[in-house]
Amino acid sequence: MAMNLRRRALVVVFLLVVTACSSGDDPLESSGATSTTVEVIEDSTTTTQAASTTVTTSGDDAPTELPGTVEAAAGFTLGLLNGEEIDEATYDAVFADAFRNELTFDDFVALLPQLTPLGPWTVDEVLVETETELAQKVDSADGSVSLVLELVIEPDDELQIDTLFLSPWFPPAEVESIDDGVAALQEQGALRMVIAETTDGVCTPIQSIDADQQAPLGSVFKLYVLKAIVTAVDSGEIAWDDLVEVRDELDSIPSGVTQDEEPGTELSVRELAERMIEISDNTATDHLIELVGRDAVIASMAATGHDDPSINEPFMTTREFTIIKFSGDDLVDRWLAADTAGRQAILDDEVSSMDLPPVDVIIELTDPVSVNEIEWFASPNDLCELLIDLSMDEAASEIMQLNPGGEDETSRWESIGFKGGSEPGVLVGAWIMTDESGRSYVLAASVSNEDQLVDETVLLPTMIAIRDLIDG
Repeated sequence: MAMNLRRRALVVVFLLVVTACSSGDDPLESSGATSTTVEVIEDSTTTTQAASTTVTTSGDDAPTELPGTVEAAAGFTLGLLNGEEIDEATYDAVFADAFRNELTFDDFVALLPQLTPLGPWTVDEVLVETETELAQKVDSADGSVSLVLELVIEPDDELQIDTLFLSPWFPPAEVESIDDGVAALQEQGALRMVIAETTDGVCTPIQSIDADQQAPLGSVFKLYVLKAIVTAVDSGEIAWDDLVEVRDELDSIPSGVTQDEEPGTELSVRELAERMIEISDNTATDHLIELVGRDAVIASMAATGHDDPSINEPFMTTREFTIIKFSGDDLVDRWLAADTAGRQAILDDEVSSMDLPPVDVIIELTDPVSVNEIEWFASPNDLCELLIDLSMDEAASEIMQLNPGGEDETSRWESIGFKGGSEPGVLVGAWIMTDESGRSYVLAASVSNEDQLVDETVLLPTMIAIRDLIDG
C-alpha cells in the first residue's frame, strides 16, 4: 500500500471519525512525575518489540529522552491511545511547535478518551515506513474498528512529531474501471453522482447519474456553511481571526472536539471552520451557523446555483437535526407532517429546550430514519458548482485540503479538496482535485438507502477508487 504522507499538511492533524463513550474518571488526568515506557506490536499474531523510548517528566521539566525514531514515536502514540498518561511538559517536548500551534494540549487530551475505551489498540500491519514517515494499521481490542495511524518526524536535533493523523481504515476496493465502481455503489442504494471537469469555473460533466436530483448530504452540507463564512468575510461582516465564544447551549454530538471545550473558551472563526471541515466538528458548525445566521447559509445555496434552496428550510443545525431525528418516532412523525412554518415552530417551541439523545441510540440503529425527508439536500450538480466556487477562495481552498478524504495511492493529484458526510443509510463524498497539468475535476456522489444501512467499508473505498480513475 503506497502512501505519500508529505502531501498532507504537516501541522495539523488528529482526525477521529470513531465515536466512543467513556465512563468514570478521565484516565488522562495527570500531575507530578510520570514515567512511561510503551511497546509497539510489530505483528499482532506473533511477538511484541519494545519501542525503545522512555519519557520521564517531573514537574515542569522536559522529558529526559525523546522518541529518537519514527518507530519510537509511533510506540509512544500507541501508548497514549491505550491510556498512558501525558502531561503538558511532555506534550510540549514530544510534539513540534507547528503541531502544538494547531492542537493545544487541552484539545489533544480531550480527543483521546474517544479512542481509549476501544483499546488496547494493537498494530496489525505496517503500511509505510521510512526514516521519518510511518503509517500503521491499528486495530481495536475486539477488532471492530481499524484505523490508520500516520506519523511524520523531522530529521533535526529535536526529532519531534510534527504530523499525527488518525483516519478510518477500510480494505481497498477492487475497482478496475469507473463503471465497475458505479455498479458497486448502486448495489448499496440510490446513487446520484457527477464526475466533471471544471473549466473556467464551469462544471463540464464527464459522467453523471441522476446528477440533477436532490440527494441527502449528511455533513457535506457544511460546505454551504463554509461558503456563508467566506461571503461574510468578503463583505467585512466578520474576519477569519475574529474570536467566537464557545457556548454550552450550542453543543452537539461528536464527531468533533468543540463540545468538550470549557464554556467561554474563545476560538477563531478560522479554527472553527477548519474543525468543521477537517474533522466534521458538529459543535463548531453550529457556532458558525449561529455567527452568520441560518438565512446566510440558505443564501449561500442560492448564490452557488443550488436548484432549490427552499427544500432546506427551516435550516437545521446539527444539534436540531440530531434531536429531531433520533429522539423518537413521535417527533419524527410530527416533523414529517408539518409544513415549513410548522417545522419552524417545532424548532422554536420544542427542540430548543430538549436534550440531545444519547450517542448510543444512534450507534445502535439497525435501520435508516427518514433519510429522504429529514436531511440537508443538494444535487451532485449543485455540489459541483459549490466546490468550484469555494476552490477559488484561498482560505476555503486551504481548509478543504486539510482532509483529502482518502489517500491518493496513485499520486494522481497535485491537490485534493474534500468533504464527506454520513448517517445511518447515507454516505456522501464531494471532492475537487487538480492534477499536475493544472486540470481540475469534481466527483460528487451520494448513496442513500431508505430500507437498510449502507456499508461504508464498501462505499468510501469505492468512491476513492473512482476518484483516482478519473481521466478527462
